[in-house]
Amino acid sequence: MINLKEKWIEYTHTNDKALFEAWETLNDLVFKQPQQAWKVILDILEQTESDEIIGNLAAGPFEDILSEHGDIFIDEVEVKTRQNPKFAKLVLGVYQGGMSENIWSRVKVLQSRYAK
Repeated sequence: MINLKEKWIEYTHTNDKALFEAWETLNDLVFKQPQQAWKVILDILEQTESDEIIGNLAAGPFEDILSEHGDIFIDEVEVKTRQNPKFAKLVLGVYQGGMSENIWSRVKVLQSRYAK
């Protein structure tokens, strides 16, 4: 996973097809190794201040991980949203997608509470 976060960030900034593998790798992790994907998502968020990167992270892997594995991560999402304004920004960028009604209702509460 070395450099995955940097390559994912660079791909998002540049749309360089040579870096598309980073997008595919993180996408695969979301579905097959969600704990590892979660760590990469948090690393990317920590690494960036870019609204573009945060928006792409929210609408991509973060939304997907909540859709596929929301029951595993929603409690931590709630805690991190309260503690970290940048994480709250990430939460604000997701749509329901494939999230269950239960997970989506909890996300909507966070979005309404922490919207700025």
